[in-house]
Amino acid sequence: MMDSKNTVAKKNHFNDYDLLRIFAILFVVIGHSSYLAWGGDLGYINYQLPPNLAPAYNGSLLNFARYLSGWVYGFHMPLFFILSGAVFGISASYGFDTLCRKKIKRLLLPHYLYCFLFMIPVKWMANFYNNLSVNVAYVNSLGGGVSGHLWFLLALFWVFIVFWIIRRISFGSLGFLFLFCLLVQLFHKYLPFDLMFFQRGMDYIIWFCIGYIFQKIRNNITITRFGSVTFMYMTTTVMLIETRYLSANGVITVLVRSAWIYSVCVCMLKLAPSLLNNHFYQVLLRNCFYIYLFHDPLNFVVLRLAFEQSWLTSNLGCYAYLFCRTAGLVIISILFGEAIVWIKNSSAGLQRMIVSKVN
Repeated sequence: MMDSKNTVAKKNHFNDYDLLRIFAILFVVIGHSSYLAWGGDLGYINYQLPPNLAPAYNGSLLNFARYLSGWVYGFHMPLFFILSGAVFGISASYGFDTLCRKKIKRLLLPHYLYCFLFMIPVKWMANFYNNLSVNVAYVNSLGGGVSGHLWFLLALFWVFIVFWIIRRISFGSLGFLFLFCLLVQLFHKYLPFDLMFFQRGMDYIIWFCIGYIFQKIRNNITITRFGSVTFMYMTTTVMLIETRYLSANGVITVLVRSAWIYSVCVCMLKLAPSLLNNHFYQVLLRNCFYIYLFHDPLNFVVLRLAFEQSWLTSNLGCYAYLFCRTAGLVIISILFGEAIVWIKNSSAGLQRMIVSKVN
């Protein structure tokens, strides 16, 4: 039986990772907030800036937003795999069939549901697809060929499957686990097939493994308030050096920036534990998945509106454009998420009422 000390430790780890998940999903929104051209998956857009562009577009605020978008792009997707591996390191060990059922329900079903019912229709309305390519997109999506931002769900599914197998043959050794995952990442491209972003998932399996190993080590470390501040100070210093001098090195960038944002999460929770009871925090936390699912297709809608209505020709329009592609997308996605949760709860309540009346 797990003692109370270990229970508290694991709960603290969940709090760390919950806050990190909020930051990670906000980073994804920021990372997707600056593109004007996008091709692939049968669709295409390429918006050109108007000749009478307002000064605010190249002002300090929008320039910083574009810089931040590029900065988070250097590590935000590996961070998601690191986080997934860390959370998997907390979860109880279960059999392969249970793993498959859980991940089909959590990853594959949402992928196809939101791809069919939301992503493709919204992108069609935003002129990413035309009347011909949208039909082809629906057909290709059956095999995972059209996934857009949802590719992560398919890739993560394969990472869970392959990692479970590797963990079973690693004899309980974290060293062997890391080595086998590294070999898979190095040599998977020689496979003569790629099904539903399998190869993309193997590109990231080492990051998932790093997250898993980190959790196993983290489980034996207690961080005090002073330690959390020191940890954040050290990682901030290293991060600033990396950003200034080493930003071209992908591996170092991912490790340094991921360590920094995790240190920020730990420090925030140590210095302000009441954050966990904050209503806005709770709303963000329970809607993280919905923000991920909804935000990017809505990006194309904002782009279409902004350029058709010439937002960027006025300073106010430029600020509205930035707001809509960042905070606006988060707010709308949360509203969609809350609506879905309400529908689910209402449906479950109705089912319970019917069952009770029948019995």
